[in-house]
Amino acid sequence: MRSVPIRFYLSLALAMAGSSGCARIHSESVAAQNKSALMESSTVNNVASVPLVAKLGGLHRPILTAAPRASRYFDDGLQLHYAYRHAESVRAFREAQRLDSTCVMCAVGEAIALGPSVDAAMDSVAAGEATVAARRAQSLLSALPAGHPDSAWVRAITVRYPTGGETRSARDSAYVRAMGALADANPADADAQALAAEARGGTKNGWPGCALA
Repeated sequence: MRSVPIRFYLSLALAMAGSSGCARIHSESVAAQNKSALMESSTVNNVASVPLVAKLGGLHRPILTAAPRASRYFDDGLQLHYAYRHAESVRAFREAQRLDSTCVMCAVGEAIALGPSVDAAMDSVAAGEATVAARRAQSLLSALPAGHPDSAWVRAITVRYPTGGETRSARDSAYVRAMGALADANPADADAQALAAEARGGTKNGWPGCALA
């Protein structure tokens, strides 16, 4: 059984928290963690270095993939994102894509995990990687059946990382609107509700204001 209340109410609480509340969530610098551990190019795609996390939780989000193990890594990546383990989350989503290069939601997950969150700002390196992941997800849209619900996730993450010259603030606001629409259209989707709440909270409080120095 999925832990809907925990995920939803945690994100809702974060959406209402101020930046000082964000600082209390972590006792370590997540921004520094992302910088030093996120892009270890020699190990990120090494199967041995990306283990499935035991006893992480029972969350399972069905995704379109022909590789069952990719689905397991996607679930790990999503749960690690909710746990604010951003580097590990990105690794899990990338391993899912290594196992199935056509997995649309795996690319979406990577872009979400690389983005700013309530406890860590996004540096230029992560922004570049997130844009690449979003473009990859967009390029895989044709693999989805017509009208597939995952298309809305691709559209949402694409407006967060457009190729134009929009400001970060404009991109974040567009993402809030897109995630809000996705959540409104899918009221029973706990992940849509949680991530829409996270987007609203981060934009309201200012993503960089929640970063730890």
